[in-house]
Amino acid sequence: MTTEYIDILVHNKVIESGAYPSPLNYLGFPKSVCTSVNNVACHGIPDDRQLVDGDIVSVDVTVFCNGHHGDCCETYLVGNVDEAGQHLTQTARKCRDEAIALCAPGIPFAAVGAKVEDIAEGEGVTVVPCFVGRGIGKCFRGPPDIYRCRGLSQPPGQMPLHEKTFTQWILSTLLVYLMTPATLSLSKEV
Repeated sequence: MTTEYIDILVHNKVIESGAYPSPLNYLGFPKSVCTSVNNVACHGIPDDRQLVDGDIVSVDVTVFCNGHHGDCCETYLVGNVDEAGQHLTQTARKCRDEAIALCAPGIPFAAVGAKVEDIAEGEGVTVVPCFVGRGIGKCFRGPPDIYRCRGLSQPPGQMPLHEKTFTQWILSTLLVYLMTPATLSLSKEV
């Protein structure tokens, strides 16, 4: 299977569902999804490269539906991934899940990044600081930017104090993308 084939499958499903793939033609991006394979940190462009045993591929899907863009990402292990790759993937999911669990009305956005970085460092991996998480909104790639580390200019503010369920739903969607293995890197032998 190629990442081009994944792009075609997702594109067709999105259109069949009455939505539109947000990345398509955004600032010249030529595809409907981003597929980041192995050491590509983010926003990889689908192509005709065959996925092979041991690959790690993150598929980032953003759709425009009913006036809103929604972004999510999942990472898949292809065949027999080495221990370091498995550890990286497990750590990324742990970061994502614990960051989601932290989310609640009134929690500062910066607390999410601190939580993620604490977990990553404890597992011997580092966070790639140049990417941020986002969620559902009327503007594609609109605010708030949710950093996954400390030390950068963190966005001001807190999670909304009203409609807790809606807030958690937005942040759950946002954080699925926030911590894909491609946005972490190994910092020591595992």
